[in-house]
Amino acid sequence: TCRATRAEAEAINEAGLLEVAPSSGDVRSTNLDDACTAHAPALTAYADEVARALAPVVTETCRGIAPMAYSKKLAVVDRDGGAYSKHIDNRRDGADPRALT
Repeated sequence: TCRATRAEAEAINEAGLLEVAPSSGDVRSTNLDDACTAHAPALTAYADEVARALAPVVTETCRGIAPMAYSKKLAVVDRDGGAYSKHIDNRRDGADPRALT
């Protein structure tokens, strides 16, 4: 449910796992990794399911991307109207092959 997901996201925040995103002072984020799974198992599992379902489609559609390359993040906007600044996650220079972030 939405309430359970929100509670898990808040548990990640309370654990101090969110950091200010380099591309914005209005957004804090974290990779949904093992540290987050301890605080938010359902949220982390859901993000993984979505990424696993979308990654093959994106990989097939976009050339030059590593198969099944993705990351899972939780981003929290701290104020109304806050957002990431425009930026590029993957520069096609080979340093970051992720199709989904």
